[in-house]
Amino acid sequence: MGLDGWRHEECKQLPIYVWNLRAQLDNMCESLGVWPESLMITPTTMIPKKDCAAGPLDQRPITVFSHLCRAYIGIKWQQLQGWHGAWIHPSVRGAVPRHEALECTWSIQMQIEPVLCANTSLFGGMLDANKYFDSFRHFPTLQLLSAAGLPKNFLKVYSFIYKHLKRLCKINGTFSPSNFVNATNRFAQGDSFVLMIANLSATVWARAITARIPRAIPNTQGSNSAFYSKTLSTYYIKIRITVMVLVSIIETSPSLSWFF
Repeated sequence: MGLDGWRHEECKQLPIYVWNLRAQLDNMCESLGVWPESLMITPTTMIPKKDCAAGPLDQRPITVFSHLCRAYIGIKWQQLQGWHGAWIHPSVRGAVPRHEALECTWSIQMQIEPVLCANTSLFGGMLDANKYFDSFRHFPTLQLLSAAGLPKNFLKVYSFIYKHLKRLCKINGTFSPSNFVNATNRFAQGDSFVLMIANLSATVWARAITARIPRAIPNTQGSNSAFYSKTLSTYYIKIRITVMVLVSIIETSPSLSWFF
């Protein structure tokens, strides 16, 4: 149950005319670029990262949207599938309709088997981003969404939510108004739209690589294939460094078998 007091079972029992009123409210919010304050107060619970987690750095803060807020974002997820499919890189598989992340391993498996049979060499590498979803900063991410053509009505509401989001920390099993925290990074759990953000980041990375190395088709799967830094400028610098390293490997070893 969220801090707005609504439980999942209660929401399912609401009659259809109530949800019609809710749709009118959502449309009004999109036209004004605002969001109800009661839906922007979210609980943040500390989850231990390991069994013996005594210190504050051993805790992972989990912020969960209320059911009513998640319902709106879930609907937008469905409505924005056309926008999502218009720019996504063909090698991205995570959170893509009619696909699954496991597909990313198929091409690698098909390369490994003949190499083992022929007793030849195969070079491979994988990029893994630590705390991938926690590393997205709100301001540059929203700019990236705007540049990608996210519809302005939803972009205004989404920006408003994270600009005014209040995270209420649960300490010693209790909530207190003095425990409010305003964050500039890390999107909330229950926000299904953040999966599109992850795919957009992975797509930028994949297209930067393939633009420099046309025959490279990286297997990009969520946090195992893309990275994000604190600002867009260092983000593109890191991509350029990665491309330069990969180009030097391929140019010095043209016959080397390799994969991402």
